[in-house]
Amino acid sequence: GLGVAVECDLANSLLAGLWAAGALDATVQTSTLSGASAFLDPNATQVALALALPPTLEATGSGALQLAVGDATITVEDASGNALQSFALSVQTGVSAGAQDGAIALSLCTPTLYATVLQQASDGAAPLADGEIEALVGAAWGVLGAEANTALGRIPLPAIAGVQVGAPAVSGAPGFLVADVPVD
Repeated sequence: GLGVAVECDLANSLLAGLWAAGALDATVQTSTLSGASAFLDPNATQVALALALPPTLEATGSGALQLAVGDATITVEDASGNALQSFALSVQTGVSAGAQDGAIALSLCTPTLYATVLQQASDGAAPLADGEIEALVGAAWGVLGAEANTALGRIPLPAIAGVQVGAPAVSGAPGFLVADVPVD
């Protein structure tokens, strides 16, 4: 077999590059957030998610993979892009790794979310309750998590001329993502 170890710093460099290019920021229409849009400011038309820091990937001593997103901001905006409400968000989630058709498939697990209100609507609307903030943050994570799962869902293994590779077994080791690939 063939063993491939990718240092988490390489993955973190990739994530930092995506972050610097703005590829991890997103703006979605409130109508796409299912029930979460019902308790937003009545003038809200879109929700913007911006990351102040790049996400980081870590492999713990037990081999578990963790993704952390710190200092993200969710801003509820009107049609002109004016901020109506805003929240700070931090996320930590496990990353499961597996094999799919000769490629490495990474997917995000159920996250732990932390949110803080930065700005509530000042137009006389009732402030959001804790449950409503949790629903909004969960809906925003649904958008970001879906994008991340799409990006991480199929990382191809390099082709080696004339060599057949099997499905990799993927695990974590302190500081590394490790793939053991059977070779025929």
